[in-house]
Amino acid sequence: MRIAILGAGAFGTALAVHLRRLSHQAVMWTRHPAKAAQIRAGANHEALPGVDFEPGLEAETGVEAALEGAELAVLATPSVAIREALAMVARVRPGLRVVCVAKGIDPKTLQLHSQIALEIAPASPFCALTGPSFAREVISGQPTALVAASRDADLALEVQNAFSGPRLRVYESDDVLGAEMAGALKNVIAIAAGMVAGLKCGENTRAALITRGLAEISRLVVASGGRAETAAGLAGLGDLVLTCSSNQSRNYQFGRLVAEGKEPSEVLQSLGTVEGFRTTSAACLLGERLGVETPIAREVRGVLVLGVSPQDAVAALMLRRLKREVH
Repeated sequence: MRIAILGAGAFGTALAVHLRRLSHQAVMWTRHPAKAAQIRAGANHEALPGVDFEPGLEAETGVEAALEGAELAVLATPSVAIREALAMVARVRPGLRVVCVAKGIDPKTLQLHSQIALEIAPASPFCALTGPSFAREVISGQPTALVAASRDADLALEVQNAFSGPRLRVYESDDVLGAEMAGALKNVIAIAAGMVAGLKCGENTRAALITRGLAEISRLVVASGGRAETAAGLAGLGDLVLTCSSNQSRNYQFGRLVAEGKEPSEVLQSLGTVEGFRTTSAACLLGERLGVETPIAREVRGVLVLGVSPQDAVAALMLRRLKREVH
């Protein structure tokens, strides 16, 4: 199977390497000739410093060449560029099935990627591929599990079969909204987890944050029309535990550095794409629209946008009105 991967970030590269190992014809697209040459030679120094992989991976700088003959297009750009990627697919290969691995919510429209796809590329069946998966570990062959969520049952099964192998197992789901929402919102909680790490809080704090973060995610998922069990699965809890526990997560790194006294703008410039930064405001607005409490997202937004100190944000969460535990 020929699979085009639009975007040359860490996870897109990891998927291309993985698919090639499964004997698929994976071709990556990037605008930059130097990066394309580097990928063909078995490296992607900007996205994956210090990581080498088997040379010979295909890489194109023309989107037409990348999409020619492809049976699937994987959208592996940052969330902010998903509209542009979908527009390219709609222009070059209208109706081509798309698999989106980006995680985010448009902060202006509050749309998920599947909703943007219905607007930009309505003829293209859509699947979200998400779950706990650091790119370096996928490339090194560490056992990993993901979920392929689509309203098109045949597409979900096709992605499950095409991407599964000895080192990567894919489950299928029809709750695309729940999977996308959970995958985007966990980035907000990961920023909060980085903040409590930067404040030198202990394991008690992190455990409480993950648990209450999951409750916050679940409320938003259900209020948006998704299912609670999706938030408790790989797209939600699985990804949440991963990104709240490791410096491999840029969202976690971002929160930690901000709590240690760095300016958010400075950290963003050094780290590059931090999806949770944009999603934080979207989560708060979504909560207001749906009448759902988002205390963690609100405090993270307070630190990142309003200048609240991380210490005051923690105090505000701890001193909220006492209540029954509800998930």
